Amino acid sequence: MTIATQTRNWQQQPVGNPAPPTRGTRGAPSLFPLLDYLRERWGGASLSTDNLMHCRPIVGGTAMSSHCGAAFDWRYINPGPGRAVMLNEVLPFVINHSYELNVQQIHDYVGCRIWKGIRSGDVRQGWLTQARGSQMGQLWAQWLHIEAGTWGWNDDRAVSERLGLVTGPGCTEQPPITDLEHGQFGLWPFAEKRWLWEGAFGDDVKYLQSVIYHKGGGSIAIDGGFGVQTRTRVIDLQLHQNANVFGSNLTVDGRVGPEVWAIIDAAALR
Repeated sequence: MTIATQTRNWQQQPVGNPAPPTRGTRGAPSLFPLLDYLRERWGGASLSTDNLMHCRPIVGGTAMSSHCGAAFDWRYINPGPGRAVMLNEVLPFVINHSYELNVQQIHDYVGCRIWKGIRSGDVRQGWLTQARGSQMGQLWAQWLHIEAGTWGWNDDRAVSERLGLVTGPGCTEQPPITDLEHGQFGLWPFAEKRWLWEGAFGDDVKYLQSVIYHKGGGSIAIDGGFGVQTRTRVIDLQLHQNANVFGSNLTVDGRVGPEVWAIIDAAALR
């Protein structure tokens, strides 16, 4: 993971003056996979147009807003996972991988602060509190504004591919199961495994994904985030178990409890 260290001021240098790497009628190609990933992994909603081309002046000014092809707004409440998840999971993920994700700036309106890559090395770790007013500091503005930089503007690869988390056509490597002390396909080391469902995050999720991928459970990103894709694979596993194991009557809900963990551990040891 790499934190970005550069920022271009889209207000002083609007999109197209000078132009970033090639753009047409759609916004930064790098932003579309990230927006899709946020919605798949954590839910929420896009407040942006489908092509991200919000060409309008900034609020209270005449300079073109950085919305014009260089940013999107992702709502994390109503719908979404909530502010606590946004603060504890989403922001660390996006910032810690901001270079690979081509993220140069993040606006947290409720928190009344802005993160910039150019400030990432200082004591504030990139964050600077803003003056309250307009949208900043308003409790109703429950979304993140995420801006693209110039260095990876045209990188339209999936997030999992950019972070080296998943294989695809032409790829041959896949990260091993997290618990390396017990071997590549060893058991998760903790006897008491927590319940997992959509929105969970951590190494136990990565272990779950690793077993599913390596043991024939279907294509899945091994990124430690329990999103729609992981839930679908767990449902597939539950359906397969009920159809092929006499007496099995698992609840088909995409949630991972003791019964599903037992299946995963048995598969890991095969």
